[in-house]
Amino acid sequence: MSDIERVICPKIAKAMKILSKRWTILIISQLMKGKMRFHELERSIPELSGKVLSVRLKEMELDGLISRISYREIPPRVEYSLTQMAQDLTPVIDTLTVWADLYMNEEDNQKSG
Repeated sequence: MSDIERVICPKIAKAMKILSKRWTILIISQLMKGKMRFHELERSIPELSGKVLSVRLKEMELDGLISRISYREIPPRVEYSLTQMAQDLTPVIDTLTVWADLYMNEEDNQKSG
């Protein structure tokens, strides 16, 4: 193993461990639009159940990707937003979106052609 592999691979492995958890990238992409309440996030990703969303939000908060602000109001209000660490992923997610647009459309065209 080269010096570069020793330095880069553990960092990439750690990033992948966090980002490869199911729904993480989709939740981040929704929160890139701004602060959202739980039900707004739930509606924005219809395939994601409320129970799983709740678990993922807690994990993402522990991973340092999102912040949770609870307001002392009646009824209670909780908002989720991206931390700076997650905001720094914006160019990565934007690039992934461009890549998906380019190649997923091509894949669909190949299937139909």
